[in-house]
Amino acid sequence: MRSTLSLFAILFVSGLVHAKDVTEIVVRQTNLDEEIARACSEYCQGDQRKGSLKKVEVFDIGNNSAVVKIYASLLNQHNTGPIFGIGEGVGYTHTIEVIATGTIDLQTCHIKVKSIDFQNDIYGLGELTKGERGKIYNVENCKGLI
Repeated sequence: MRSTLSLFAILFVSGLVHAKDVTEIVVRQTNLDEEIARACSEYCQGDQRKGSLKKVEVFDIGNNSAVVKIYASLLNQHNTGPIFGIGEGVGYTHTIEVIATGTIDLQTCHIKVKSIDFQNDIYGLGELTKGERGKIYNVENCKGLI
């Protein structure tokens, strides 16, 4: 699989592979957006937490394989209530950006999680996903993503 991702990187940089935005299809056919929201409600910080699926891209790299990139954000926010009797105050607000990458075998519709990268993860939420790397999941109707 390492050579598949290396090939993808070369083809992407050269402009031979183009991303297809399949966010709407993923939201319609899976519960991924709900799972992200649920995970954030459980693990994010503050009284205004919100996990959002931002984008899902698929890159067809040939040989019945595709690379999938999933972008999500995890809002950690806490409101303090009225300050001096006027308006709402924000105690803190912090957004963690998440990018997950995997490869799909288009013959079996199995996706293998290659990486999950967290940016601005001051709360260490990335530690919760360490067990996901290398896992294989079934993706129904995966050929509809290409």
